Amino acid sequence: MLSALHSPAKRLVAQNLIHSVTSLRSATQNSASHLHVRSFTQEVIFSGIQPTGVPHLGNYLGALQQWVRLQNEAAPTTQLLFSIVDLHAITMHQDAEQLRRWKRETLATLLAVGLDPERSTIFYQSDV
Repeated sequence: MLSALHSPAKRLVAQNLIHSVTSLRSATQNSASHLHVRSFTQEVIFSGIQPTGVPHLGNYLGALQQWVRLQNEAAPTTQLLFSIVDLHAITMHQDAEQLRRWKRETLATLLAVGLDPERSTIFYQSDV
């Protein structure tokens, strides 16, 4: 479902990101490393996490808990994009099978902590 985005969905995510950035009115980086972009038509929140194994308490408190809060408190018109940034994980040598497993486990974690795929777009960086 989420891990196998079809080409039209990939294009839509990419087009929305490009549109939001090109029509940018203001952007600020908050302490939780989430990019808040306000375009002329829609607010976009984007953040990512590397699939580097089982998330620890720091991941939960520093990002995952905040993502769920953002999802639950954002205006209905806000576009929420959360990415598993698997390409960022290959800056060092990685075992391919382990990385695939970590990607699946990270997706399962995002769903388990409360991200709702009906409200938020969850995707692998390498799929876009």
